[in-house]
Amino acid sequence: RVGVIGAGAISQVAHLPVLRKLKGVEVAAICDADFPKARALADRFQVESAFDDIEDLLENSELDAVVICTPNHLHEPHVQAALSAGLHVLVERPLAPSAAGVQKILRQAERQHSATRSRTHLDEPPANPQRFILNRSGFPADSVPSANRAPGKAG
Repeated sequence: RVGVIGAGAISQVAHLPVLRKLKGVEVAAICDADFPKARALADRFQVESAFDDIEDLLENSELDAVVICTPNHLHEPHVQAALSAGLHVLVERPLAPSAAGVQKILRQAERQHSATRSRTHLDEPPANPQRFILNRSGFPADSVPSANRAPGKAG
């Protein structure tokens, strides 16, 4: 069960259409500060729950993972909140605005045995659902192949 945080263009065009097509993945909730937008998007993609507060989503949903599609300056606190709730995380880049923030998130994910992945330009456009699902299962991000990764390049 996956929640999508942020109801902007990237979630509408890239993540939600792909997640809905994946077998074994249920998009269970959408969260956006603009509740009418979250509810409309949930209705459009046949998602059960809509929220306008990330804390409400994390407290009231039985999720395994979240996809964070919020503005860049919110990535770090949203990733930290999701990890604190024990969830796996896929986040649009950047993971955090500073190297120190990235290190803090990675340490937190390691302590909690959660997979955290920041989508990069090396991932399959518009999203890499196979990598997301494998990371959800606990595989290290670098061990999961990317279909359009150049030979010898880390992905």
